[in-house]
Amino acid sequence: MSPRPSSLKLRQACFDYWKLETGQGFRLPCKGKACNGRLMNPAGEKWHADHHVVREHGGSDEPPNVRPMCVPCHKIKTGEVDIPAIAKGRRQAKSVFGIKQPEGFRKPPPGFKYSWKERRLVREEEL
Repeated sequence: MSPRPSSLKLRQACFDYWKLETGQGFRLPCKGKACNGRLMNPAGEKWHADHHVVREHGGSDEPPNVRPMCVPCHKIKTGEVDIPAIAKGRRQAKSVFGIKQPEGFRKPPPGFKYSWKERRLVREEEL
């Protein structure tokens, strides 16, 4: 992954690219679920630069991959789409190498037992 550009440069490049791409000048359509594609004014409203293909999956910081999105839509997309997709990708990468999550509780070390009453490990002689 390449180093991240400064946020200001990324946002400016994103704004300029999508302003020309959509042909609507300073009114850009939001691509999220919360506002159903309403036209937003990035010059006057708060917005986030959203990566269409997340960086974790090889997405770039180039303007065609980065699009303006209003804050509520970006929070929804990040929580419902991006984070689960990244977690799934990491799980799949681990399975390729045979790495598995441990199942169940850890076994206590020899000579210790878990006391449910005290909610901690205690020596077996103390029980």
